[in-house]
Amino acid sequence: MAQNQPSAVDLVTMTEIARRVVERRYAPSMTRQRVAQLAETDPAWPVPMDEWRRIGRYWQIPWDGRLEKYFATRDRASGPKGWQHESWDDPTLPRG
Repeated sequence: MAQNQPSAVDLVTMTEIARRVVERRYAPSMTRQRVAQLAETDPAWPVPMDEWRRIGRYWQIPWDGRLEKYFATRDRASGPKGWQHESWDDPTLPRG
């Protein structure tokens, strides 16, 4: 392949995303259902649906660095994301 040509896009299913997340130790466990839930509900999900491809009954999503960065830096603590509770700033309160 010539140096100036772009590399092929690595399209993966949600099952493969889950497998890679665990393999690369971004999370101790992950399922395709959880990947789908994150894609649907997390505003920080990095790959918009218009970049997904439907092949048969599966969605394929580009694994081009954005997903890897998302899972590597994702806050895995349970609870709402993206907002700060005023009590979290209080140093006198015990931390869980």
